[in-house]
Amino acid sequence: MNKALVTFLLIAFAWVCKGQVPVANHLNIVPPATEAGLTGDWKPDNVPRNDDRDSPYIPKGYKRTFTENFLDDKMVFSRSGNPKFTTANFRLNANDLNTCRRLATTGERELFFDPEFSYNGVHFNITPFFIKNGVLSITANPLSEDYERALAPLEDKGKNLKSVLYSSGMLSTETDLRKKGEGFDQLYGYWELRSRLPKGKGLWPAFWLVNENWHYWNEIDIFEVLGDNPRNIYQSTHFKDGGGTDALTWPEHTYKGIDPTDGFHLYGLLMTVDKLYFYVDGIQTLTLSHKLHDPFYTIISLAVGGNWPKDPDQTTKFPASFDIDYLRIYQKAE
Repeated sequence: MNKALVTFLLIAFAWVCKGQVPVANHLNIVPPATEAGLTGDWKPDNVPRNDDRDSPYIPKGYKRTFTENFLDDKMVFSRSGNPKFTTANFRLNANDLNTCRRLATTGERELFFDPEFSYNGVHFNITPFFIKNGVLSITANPLSEDYERALAPLEDKGKNLKSVLYSSGMLSTETDLRKKGEGFDQLYGYWELRSRLPKGKGLWPAFWLVNENWHYWNEIDIFEVLGDNPRNIYQSTHFKDGGGTDALTWPEHTYKGIDPTDGFHLYGLLMTVDKLYFYVDGIQTLTLSHKLHDPFYTIISLAVGGNWPKDPDQTTKFPASFDIDYLRIYQKAE
């Protein structure tokens, strides 16, 4: 038998025995998945990439359409004072704290604050955002008794904030300044985040996309992680059919190949006309068909507590920090 053929069969046999058959790269858009994932200078570490280099996994023929490397430590974080990001969710009721400052339907126990946040005449003076050495940290903390008392009057106005016990933050590229050409959304392309996730029960970091069409909710979760079991990286979609009536939810896929708390890792999504390709450190982890044809906003958030992650306990260390090196978005060149 030919030596080359023998070698190939032995390698293939080894892959199968280890249960690590590489994902086929049918479109030949990104480098094929490998057992090792990122190598060399792009191996996961705790060093921010401040030189604006593209990772090795950008689809061929794609150009950068959005960049935030978090190099400006004086960046403004507010509901409407940043041309790239908002700190609230505007597609829901912009004046209801249970929708624009948290998703109360999930049982979350935080509000998403920013330094300018005030409500009902109370200025809370809480900032969950810190930039240092080119890294944005979104931090979660327990609310002090003073702040809990400050929220108490809001209970009387039916805001149902009794369950809020923590402060945290979110960034969304959907801003209320869209009519001025600010904010950012995109249909199809490649999204990439380099980040280091927090560890601890009740922590719920996520990198996700939401469609621009306000008549129905479409969502792509590039990753969600529960802090008490961070090696489970959940990837999924939640969407409705073309008429916006029948809710369709893909079963969550769980990738367990890394520890996302041990350093900065790369998380990517390639969205073509009919396929979604999910990546972790350059390894293709999931492929889904889709019928999503609206532009999407990008959201980075750190929720605390909820029906899924449950509440933090005595082992959860605060402040908890979701560290982001960069967010970059690409689109196929015309």
